[in-house]
Amino acid sequence: MERGGGQRRRALDSGCGNLVEDFFLNPQTRHRYPDWDQDAATVVARFRAHAANHSGDPRLEAMVDRLLTRSEQFAKLWNAQEVQEDSCGIDLLQHPRAGELSLRRTTLDFTPRLGLRLTVFMPVPGTRAERALPLLTLSRDVRGSAA
Repeated sequence: MERGGGQRRRALDSGCGNLVEDFFLNPQTRHRYPDWDQDAATVVARFRAHAANHSGDPRLEAMVDRLLTRSEQFAKLWNAQEVQEDSCGIDLLQHPRAGELSLRRTTLDFTPRLGLRLTVFMPVPGTRAERALPLLTLSRDVRGSAA
């Protein structure tokens, strides 16, 4: 159980830990976003809005440079200089077991100075997500209790 479960977790969480880098540099990520091309523009515009608050940060500049050299799509979108607020909206994700999920995203900025944010995803009422998420939670609980 541990070995198989660990492999499944790694398959679902196969990114580098950074949403923007994972989105553009991890080929598996494309499969999770049914509207990847449209979402790519949104991801960069939101990222640009946050980057403006950290001008001169060497880690941020290094990350942008890395993305500019490794992703042609990121470079094109970054150079378009679009900016977008991201506090709420609906995200469409492709889950490996549950299929396409429509999730309402709400982000709360607690302290912009420190960059502390909380993002909550809730299923959109009347969609597959509303029916699937309880089943995914149940399947995890059942597997966990068998160990």
